[in-house]
Amino acid sequence: MGKIKSSKEEDIALFNQILKDNIAMLIGKSDKFAIDLFASKILDGIGEVRIYDWNEFDEIINERVYGYVDYISENTQAMVYGTTGYTGDIEFIEKLFSDVIWHILMVYFCKSYGSHFKRKLFLKQGTVEVSNYAGFLKSEIEQGIATSGSMMIDNLTRLLALAVIKKRNDSNFIIDDVFKKGVGDKQKTSPFDNLLTFHQMFVAAFSLANNNWLEENYNAGKGILDSTLISDGGKCSKNNIFVTESIRNPIAVMDEYDKYNWSGAYIALQIRIDELYKTYIDDGVINTKGFAKVAKELQDFTFKRIYDYCEKGVITSATFVDLYNDFMKLYEIFLEDLRLHKIKKTKQKFKKAVNRLLNLK
Repeated sequence: MGKIKSSKEEDIALFNQILKDNIAMLIGKSDKFAIDLFASKILDGIGEVRIYDWNEFDEIINERVYGYVDYISENTQAMVYGTTGYTGDIEFIEKLFSDVIWHILMVYFCKSYGSHFKRKLFLKQGTVEVSNYAGFLKSEIEQGIATSGSMMIDNLTRLLALAVIKKRNDSNFIIDDVFKKGVGDKQKTSPFDNLLTFHQMFVAAFSLANNNWLEENYNAGKGILDSTLISDGGKCSKNNIFVTESIRNPIAVMDEYDKYNWSGAYIALQIRIDELYKTYIDDGVINTKGFAKVAKELQDFTFKRIYDYCEKGVITSATFVDLYNDFMKLYEIFLEDLRLHKIKKTKQKFKKAVNRLLNLK
């Protein structure tokens, strides 16, 4: 456990405990020995976790970036702010620790057996090999190496990290609510709050369970990775393949999406989503037309997919209706969010135009 470096022993103890809380969410809380063993293996497999004081800054971690995990180097380095010099709510620090831990977990799974999950896609541009890259999808293309899906997986890890801390501080908190309701940080650790409904809608598109399966699993001592849905006829599927397999095998998510579209559709979708998010991060502007088009594609995918699973007897017709209604609620909320954002931007443009005219006089 000496790989966690901090000027404060309490921060090291807190990080270790939150690491175990996250592992319990992942593999189940019933086997304490397995959790301790898993925590040791994860820390053995990385270089160092450095917990900074709030008066320390460098080119990576600063007043805008509170935590960082290096995916590239052989010895994964992680950096995050701790409690020294911090005067706010401790839950904020717990959330920072939890968020960094989820990214470390992704690196661990990628190094452990991520390289076994590869797929060759035959596209117009030629043959493309896609593999797991710490939860992202890495594509070997003529121009070099490209990664996609970074925004969706980053949001997934943030929500799971948030769920762990909410559950840690409130035993009555329902884990699944992070994917259904406007559950956010008391203090913002992500710039994506305005797009929370989009991510919740994206997750809902891959759901086959119309219950609080994450909460039920947790209470039964099971984890996210233990998420098999068994139909009355004995057919098995994942409760939500995006939530469970993005962590260890995002290729499976890609295959599921492409099955109801075309070979390479998921890669293309993720590249477009990453570009839409990048525009938002860089310019602060939500591309309403671009996001609306992606939302419509997800609606079509959701209907085709759950209809197929209903026809195969994996889910009942009642579950089909519930799942589609759940998706459509988020879909309609998101479209309304886009409409309001568009109105706001139109008003801002009008105000600027009026001010420009007045200044000319």
